[in-house]
Amino acid sequence: AGVTSPKRDEPRLLYEDDDLAVVLKPTAWSCQPRPQGVDPGWARLTPLKRRQQVAELLMQEEPAPIQAWLLLHWGADPACDACRDQGSDRGIVHRLDVETSGPLLVSKTIKGYEHARKQIALGILKDYVALVHGTFSTDRGECHAPIDSSTFLDTGLVRVDRNGQPATTVWEALAEYESMDKRERYTLVHCRMVTLRTHQLRVHLQHLGHPLVGDELYGSGNVPEFCPRMFMHKIRIGFFNIQGQVCV
Repeated sequence: AGVTSPKRDEPRLLYEDDDLAVVLKPTAWSCQPRPQGVDPGWARLTPLKRRQQVAELLMQEEPAPIQAWLLLHWGADPACDACRDQGSDRGIVHRLDVETSGPLLVSKTIKGYEHARKQIALGILKDYVALVHGTFSTDRGECHAPIDSSTFLDTGLVRVDRNGQPATTVWEALAEYESMDKRERYTLVHCRMVTLRTHQLRVHLQHLGHPLVGDELYGSGNVPEFCPRMFMHKIRIGFFNIQGQVCV
Protein backbone atom coordinates (compact mmCIF):
# COMPACT_ATOMS: atom_id res chain seq x y z
CA ALA A 1 0.00 0.00 0.00
CA GLY A 2 3.04 2.27 -0.32
CA VAL A 3 3.56 2.69 3.44
CA THR A 4 7.19 2.91 4.57
CA SER A 5 6.74 2.34 8.33
CA PRO A 6 3.37 0.64 8.91
CA LYS A 7 2.01 -0.09 12.39
CA ARG A 8 0.93 -3.52 11.17
CA ASP A 9 1.35 -5.85 8.20
CA GLU A 10 -1.34 -6.08 5.57
CA PRO A 11 -3.45 -9.26 5.41
CA ARG A 12 -2.75 -11.52 2.44
CA LEU A 13 -4.54 -14.31 0.65
CA LEU A 14 -3.68 -17.96 1.25
CA TYR A 15 -6.68 -19.47 -0.59
CA GLU A 16 -9.51 -18.13 -2.74
CA ASP A 17 -12.41 -19.46 -4.79
CA ASP A 18 -15.63 -17.83 -5.97
CA ASP A 19 -17.32 -17.97 -2.57
CA LEU A 20 -14.70 -18.41 0.15
CA ALA A 21 -11.19 -17.27 0.98
CA VAL A 22 -8.55 -17.79 3.64
CA VAL A 23 -6.83 -14.60 4.74
CA LEU A 24 -3.61 -14.56 6.74
CA LYS A 25 -4.45 -12.14 9.55
CA PRO A 26 -1.41 -10.39 11.05
CA THR A 27 -1.33 -9.21 14.63
CA ALA A 28 -2.98 -5.84 15.44
CA TRP A 29 -6.03 -6.53 13.24
CA SER A 30 -9.33 -6.84 15.08
CA CYS A 31 -12.10 -9.34 14.30
CA GLN A 32 -14.62 -7.81 16.71
CA PRO A 33 -18.14 -7.94 15.22
CA ARG A 34 -19.61 -4.96 13.37
CA PRO A 35 -16.86 -2.42 14.06
CA GLN A 36 -17.35 1.31 13.85
CA GLY A 37 -15.81 3.41 11.09
CA VAL A 38 -16.17 0.97 8.19
CA ASP A 39 -17.70 3.10 5.43
CA PRO A 40 -19.90 1.19 2.94
CA GLY A 41 -18.97 3.86 0.39
CA TRP A 42 -15.46 2.42 0.21
CA ALA A 43 -16.80 -0.23 -2.16
CA ARG A 44 -17.39 2.53 -4.75
CA LEU A 45 -13.91 4.03 -4.56
CA THR A 46 -11.45 3.83 -7.42
CA PRO A 47 -8.68 1.20 -7.05
CA LEU A 48 -6.17 3.92 -6.17
CA LYS A 49 -8.43 5.41 -3.48
CA ARG A 50 -9.03 1.94 -2.03
CA ARG A 51 -5.28 1.36 -1.73
CA GLN A 52 -4.90 4.75 -0.07
CA GLN A 53 -7.55 3.74 2.46
CA VAL A 54 -5.71 0.47 3.12
CA ALA A 55 -2.58 2.54 3.78
CA GLU A 56 -4.49 4.52 6.41
CA LEU A 57 -5.53 1.27 8.10
CA LEU A 58 -1.91 0.14 8.20
CA MET A 59 -0.87 3.39 9.90
CA GLN A 60 -3.62 3.93 12.48
CA GLU A 61 -2.65 3.53 16.14
CA GLU A 62 -5.58 1.42 17.34
CA PRO A 63 -6.18 -2.12 16.00
CA ALA A 64 -7.63 -2.02 12.48
CA PRO A 65 -10.87 -3.92 11.74
CA ILE A 66 -10.32 -6.82 9.36
CA GLN A 67 -13.82 -6.14 7.99
CA ALA A 68 -12.52 -2.85 6.57
CA TRP A 69 -9.81 -4.69 4.63
CA LEU A 70 -12.34 -7.25 3.32
CA LEU A 71 -14.60 -4.45 2.08
CA LEU A 72 -11.72 -2.63 0.41
CA HIS A 73 -10.33 -5.81 -1.15
CA TRP A 74 -13.54 -7.35 -2.56
CA GLY A 75 -16.32 -4.82 -2.03
CA ALA A 76 -16.07 -3.39 -5.55
CA ASP A 77 -16.70 -6.82 -7.11
CA PRO A 78 -20.46 -7.17 -7.81
CA ALA A 79 -20.27 -10.91 -7.09
CA CYS A 80 -18.83 -10.42 -3.58
CA ASP A 81 -22.07 -9.43 -1.84
CA ALA A 82 -21.08 -10.71 1.62
CA CYS A 83 -18.20 -8.20 1.84
CA ARG A 84 -20.68 -5.35 1.41
CA ASP A 85 -23.23 -6.80 3.83
CA GLN A 86 -22.97 -5.59 7.42
CA GLY A 87 -25.53 -8.23 8.43
CA SER A 88 -23.01 -10.96 7.56
CA ASP A 89 -20.21 -8.91 9.19
CA ARG A 90 -18.48 -8.35 5.81
CA GLY A 91 -17.95 -12.13 5.51
CA ILE A 92 -16.41 -12.89 8.92
CA VAL A 93 -17.52 -16.33 10.17
CA HIS A 94 -15.06 -16.93 13.03
CA ARG A 95 -12.57 -14.78 14.90
CA LEU A 96 -9.01 -14.49 16.15
CA ASP A 97 -7.83 -12.32 19.03
CA VAL A 98 -6.22 -9.02 18.08
CA GLU A 99 -2.76 -10.26 19.10
CA THR A 100 -3.13 -13.67 17.42
CA SER A 101 -1.94 -14.08 13.84
CA GLY A 102 -2.91 -16.82 11.42
CA PRO A 103 -5.32 -18.00 8.72
CA LEU A 104 -8.91 -16.79 8.89
CA LEU A 105 -11.75 -18.35 6.87
CA VAL A 106 -13.93 -15.62 5.32
CA SER A 107 -16.78 -15.56 2.84
CA LYS A 108 -16.97 -13.46 -0.29
CA THR A 109 -20.60 -14.25 -1.10
CA ILE A 110 -23.76 -14.74 0.94
CA LYS A 111 -23.85 -18.30 -0.38
CA GLY A 112 -20.32 -18.79 0.91
CA TYR A 113 -21.24 -17.20 4.23
CA GLU A 114 -24.07 -19.66 4.84
CA HIS A 115 -21.83 -22.58 3.86
CA ALA A 116 -18.99 -21.39 6.10
CA ARG A 117 -21.33 -20.92 9.05
CA LYS A 118 -22.42 -24.54 8.72
CA GLN A 119 -18.77 -25.57 8.58
CA ILE A 120 -18.08 -23.72 11.82
CA ALA A 121 -21.08 -25.40 13.49
CA LEU A 122 -19.86 -28.84 12.39
CA GLY A 123 -16.26 -28.06 13.34
CA ILE A 124 -13.24 -27.01 11.31
CA LEU A 125 -9.59 -27.89 11.77
CA LYS A 126 -7.78 -25.22 13.81
CA ASP A 127 -4.16 -25.75 14.88
CA TYR A 128 -1.95 -23.34 16.81
CA VAL A 129 1.59 -23.07 18.11
CA ALA A 130 2.12 -21.22 21.37
CA LEU A 131 4.87 -20.54 23.87
CA VAL A 132 3.83 -21.12 27.47
CA HIS A 133 5.40 -20.68 30.88
CA GLY A 134 6.94 -23.72 32.53
CA THR A 135 7.38 -27.32 31.40
CA PHE A 136 4.90 -30.20 31.23
CA SER A 137 5.29 -33.52 33.02
CA THR A 138 4.17 -35.39 29.88
CA ASP A 139 4.77 -34.85 26.15
CA ARG A 140 1.12 -34.63 25.18
CA GLY A 141 -2.36 -34.53 26.61
CA GLU A 142 -5.92 -33.25 26.43
CA CYS A 143 -7.85 -30.64 28.39
CA HIS A 144 -11.61 -31.15 28.72
CA ALA A 145 -12.37 -28.36 31.21
CA PRO A 146 -15.80 -26.74 30.53
CA ILE A 147 -15.69 -23.03 29.73
CA ASP A 148 -18.15 -20.47 31.08
CA SER A 149 -18.32 -17.43 28.78
CA SER A 150 -21.29 -15.75 30.51
CA THR A 151 -18.97 -13.13 32.02
CA PHE A 152 -17.21 -12.25 28.78
CA LEU A 153 -19.30 -9.23 27.80
CA ASP A 154 -18.84 -7.63 31.24
CA THR A 155 -15.22 -8.55 31.98
CA GLY A 156 -13.61 -9.57 28.67
CA LEU A 157 -12.71 -12.87 30.36
CA VAL A 158 -14.01 -16.43 30.34
CA ARG A 159 -13.40 -19.01 33.06
CA VAL A 160 -13.22 -22.73 33.61
CA ASP A 161 -16.39 -23.81 35.40
CA ARG A 162 -18.15 -27.16 35.69
CA ASN A 163 -21.39 -25.51 34.55
CA GLY A 164 -19.78 -24.12 31.39
CA GLN A 165 -19.93 -25.41 27.84
CA PRO A 166 -18.00 -28.54 26.90
CA ALA A 167 -14.55 -27.72 25.52
CA THR A 168 -11.64 -29.85 24.35
CA THR A 169 -8.07 -28.90 23.51
CA VAL A 170 -5.46 -31.44 22.42
CA TRP A 171 -1.84 -30.42 22.99
CA GLU A 172 1.68 -31.67 22.34
CA ALA A 173 4.96 -30.27 23.64
CA LEU A 174 7.38 -29.54 20.79
CA ALA A 175 10.41 -28.02 22.51
CA GLU A 176 11.60 -26.59 25.82
CA TYR A 177 13.61 -23.41 26.36
CA GLU A 178 15.37 -21.65 29.20
CA SER A 179 15.80 -17.93 29.72
CA MET A 180 19.30 -16.45 29.52
CA ASP A 181 19.42 -15.96 33.29
CA LYS A 182 18.10 -19.54 33.80
CA ARG A 183 15.25 -18.26 35.97
CA GLU A 184 12.43 -19.14 33.57
CA ARG A 185 11.60 -22.20 31.51
CA TYR A 186 9.21 -22.21 28.55
CA THR A 187 7.56 -24.82 26.34
CA LEU A 188 6.57 -24.50 22.70
CA VAL A 189 3.30 -26.40 22.27
CA HIS A 190 1.16 -27.45 19.33
CA CYS A 191 -2.54 -27.16 20.18
CA ARG A 192 -5.63 -28.35 18.32
CA MET A 193 -9.00 -26.87 19.20
CA VAL A 194 -11.58 -29.66 18.98
CA THR A 195 -14.26 -27.21 20.09
CA LEU A 196 -14.39 -23.48 19.30
CA ARG A 197 -15.00 -21.57 22.53
CA THR A 198 -14.08 -17.95 23.19
CA HIS A 199 -10.50 -17.70 24.53
CA GLN A 200 -10.43 -21.49 24.72
CA LEU A 201 -6.70 -22.01 24.31
CA ARG A 202 -5.80 -19.18 26.64
CA VAL A 203 -8.01 -20.30 29.52
CA HIS A 204 -7.23 -24.01 29.02
CA LEU A 205 -3.48 -23.37 29.13
CA GLN A 206 -3.97 -21.24 32.24
CA HIS A 207 -6.03 -24.07 33.76
CA LEU A 208 -3.18 -26.49 33.05
CA GLY A 209 -0.82 -24.20 34.96
CA HIS A 210 1.03 -23.02 31.84
CA PRO A 211 -0.34 -19.63 30.72
CA LEU A 212 0.67 -18.17 27.39
CA VAL A 213 3.78 -16.02 27.32
CA GLY A 214 2.71 -12.40 26.91
CA ASP A 215 -0.94 -13.03 27.89
CA GLU A 216 -1.85 -10.16 30.19
CA LEU A 217 -5.43 -11.38 30.71
CA TYR A 218 -4.85 -14.98 31.73
CA GLY A 219 -1.16 -14.92 32.60
CA SER A 220 0.84 -13.57 35.52
CA GLY A 221 0.87 -10.06 34.12
CA ASN A 222 4.63 -10.14 33.63
CA VAL A 223 5.34 -9.68 29.93
CA PRO A 224 8.94 -10.67 29.07
CA GLU A 225 11.05 -8.25 27.07
CA PHE A 226 11.60 -10.75 24.25
CA CYS A 227 7.84 -11.07 23.63
CA PRO A 228 5.89 -7.80 23.77
CA ARG A 229 2.66 -9.51 22.67
CA MET A 230 0.87 -12.80 23.23
CA PHE A 231 2.96 -15.66 21.81
CA MET A 232 0.32 -17.55 19.82
CA HIS A 233 0.07 -18.18 16.09
CA LYS A 234 -2.56 -20.14 14.24
CA ILE A 235 -0.74 -22.41 11.80
CA ARG A 236 -3.46 -24.42 10.09
CA ILE A 237 -7.11 -24.32 9.12
CA GLY A 238 -9.04 -27.10 7.41
CA PHE A 239 -12.53 -27.08 5.89
CA PHE A 240 -14.65 -28.26 2.96
CA ASN A 241 -15.40 -25.73 0.22
CA ILE A 242 -18.80 -25.53 -1.47
CA GLN A 243 -17.71 -28.11 -4.08
CA GLY A 244 -16.97 -30.56 -1.25
CA GLN A 245 -13.21 -30.40 -1.71
CA VAL A 246 -10.94 -30.61 1.34
CA CYS A 247 -8.96 -27.41 1.89
CA VAL A 248 -6.13 -27.39 4.45
